[in-house]
Amino acid sequence: MISAISYFFFQRLKMQSTKYRTDKTYPSKEAEKQENIKKNRYKDIIPFDHSRVKLTLTTSKNDSDYINASFIKGVSGSRAYIATQGPLPHTVLDFWRMLWEYSIEVRPCSQNFYCNLCFN
Repeated sequence: MISAISYFFFQRLKMQSTKYRTDKTYPSKEAEKQENIKKNRYKDIIPFDHSRVKLTLTTSKNDSDYINASFIKGVSGSRAYIATQGPLPHTVLDFWRMLWEYSIEVRPCSQNFYCNLCFN
């Protein structure tokens, strides 16, 4: 019973997300820039501009403020959580920059594949 309810809500959320992308309700211009496309693990999972995490620390002139990550609203405010993709080989430094800049202490991983950067 619980899995049927979870499936229903997941499908509803998925349809809503697809509608937002199709209708361009919330733009994702930064994620769609040519220089940032390669930083996205999946073409269809990108952050909306209004809720994306922006990096400020730079280690070289080639660094940008883009990372495939979004702030998630919680009871403590609109930036209570961060949802992000597992880092790609060329985005590992950006991932660690984000953890450092936003003082992230807990990093749960909800992926089906093994990830060296996910800690239990």
